[in-house]
Amino acid sequence: MLSAQIGAVQTIAAAERPLICVGGGAFCAKAQEQVRQLCEETKIPMVTTMMGLGVLPTSHPLNIGMIGSFGHKTANIALSQTDLLILVGARVGDRAITAPEKISSQSKTIHIDIDPAEIGKNVNPTVPLVGDLRAVLESLLAEHPISNCSHWSEYLQQEAAAEKATMPDPRPDTIQPKRLMAEIGKQITADACVVADVGQNQIWAAKYLPMRQGRFLTTGGLGTMGYALPAAIGVKIAAPEKQTIVVCGDGAFQMTNNELSTMVEQGCDVKIVLLNNRTLGMVCELQRIAKRHKFAVALPDTPDFSKLADAFGVKSRRISQDADMADAIAEMLAYDGPYLLECVVSEAENSKVNM
Repeated sequence: MLSAQIGAVQTIAAAERPLICVGGGAFCAKAQEQVRQLCEETKIPMVTTMMGLGVLPTSHPLNIGMIGSFGHKTANIALSQTDLLILVGARVGDRAITAPEKISSQSKTIHIDIDPAEIGKNVNPTVPLVGDLRAVLESLLAEHPISNCSHWSEYLQQEAAAEKATMPDPRPDTIQPKRLMAEIGKQITADACVVADVGQNQIWAAKYLPMRQGRFLTTGGLGTMGYALPAAIGVKIAAPEKQTIVVCGDGAFQMTNNELSTMVEQGCDVKIVLLNNRTLGMVCELQRIAKRHKFAVALPDTPDFSKLADAFGVKSRRISQDADMADAIAEMLAYDGPYLLECVVSEAENSKVNM
């Protein structure tokens, strides 16, 4: 192991465009602090998979963003140009790294994971490091790795900052998802837990909802619609002091909306942000991009969600313009008890492109 760590230190020192890619394994190993130290002591920029969101605050200058087919533009540019990819608790799934063979051919790779089966499965490692992530990073930090990537890091930080700052114009008749997520992130507590469902709502939350010291929970690429509400109830029972926010779409919500009963019965103060575009948005978007006929995606007869919430004894509000967004979110978060905030979103909104 010591020789492998020395090899990792030497490989980092020789790289001109190194990049740290963090996955959900950082949370499993409780290694967030060690990841932060590695980034800050080496000044190496970091990207995350969807499961690694929140390891560093969104506002951290070295946090370039989420990679993948629905990720941030700058993060994906960094991934395509790096000459050393340091994989930290990431399994290199095809949704995060769509062309692993290109990564293997263009850059060296240091892969750290507790499961040896994950190392080399999709990307050939130059330096494999098998072990508990926290322990491996502590040992690596003890060797005081040095990186000479200041120009590369500054370039990515500037590009990422510009991308994050870009905001679309307000909408007069529907809710703009990027603005909605930014406002939620502004108003929630620093350690809030955000539980995202599946579909466009998941991507909008992953890309545009700023995280500080909280957790972003989702199913990743599993596509388990209806996950968010029951998962949030589990969060609230396990950690009742945590402010807990559900982000879901109208299609996903209807998979498990019966859990409103459990939420009320258990006294779970869960806040639900429901993005209603009366369609299965992600599939509709993919059909639109592929210029295919829309098929089996319309949800024209969704229920009146305010009446549904009221039937379970849950307070609710419906908004359809950006001007009402800040006040509605503040009301939801201030309310003592479960709350459903329905946000009307246009069916034409995309998650694949930066808005």
